[in-house]
Amino acid sequence: MSKKRSNRRTKKKKKKEADLMRTDVWSLVATQEQKHQMQLTVNEYRAFLTPLVLIFNAQWAKLATLSSTERINAVEKMIHATAKNPAPKHNYYQKVLDKNPSFRKFPSYLRRAAIADAIGIVSSFQTRYREWQSGIRKHRQALPPRLTAMCKSYPALYQGQQIKYGVNSGTVDINVWEGTDWDWLKNIKVNKHGGNRHLTRGNQLCWPALVIDNKK
Repeated sequence: MSKKRSNRRTKKKKKKEADLMRTDVWSLVATQEQKHQMQLTVNEYRAFLTPLVLIFNAQWAKLATLSSTERINAVEKMIHATAKNPAPKHNYYQKVLDKNPSFRKFPSYLRRAAIADAIGIVSSFQTRYREWQSGIRKHRQALPPRLTAMCKSYPALYQGQQIKYGVNSGTVDINVWEGTDWDWLKNIKVNKHGGNRHLTRGNQLCWPALVIDNKK
């Protein structure tokens, strides 16, 4: 008995194209003094970030099951004093603030960025550490992953708050830590790379990170 071929055609579902992200490097034409202030900003951000990483790692059992937004809100209640939260729960961080009074001037939007950054660092470490404990290793004698080696992040520059763009992004103003307070470096010329992809219709410019190359 012969089999009849089915004339029905199956419709192939169109796959939604994944959003493509590209990284462009924009070189800034900055003076030595401006570069120094940018480096101070990176140093201040990393100094602010380090105790957060230690706290979140110690509190990870409480944070692991929360959503990203819930984690940030929970952490702010632990460390940040407000009118509604006059006595934050984490005493260690209050000692950090007493030792580093400049942290009290840290911008709120950059603080939340540092919190998100620290959560990402701890989450990655916890995942790699669990894998190491379960035997997922490059070789049998592999040492456990280390948390402290990962605090080499760079601060995000949020548009309007940490960075402002000039006409066609030919210049930028950057909010930096000058050593005693936060202030703006203005009208810094930009040397662009990557074919100005951000100017193409449909492309969206994400916030950049302030990366310092001390070799230049």
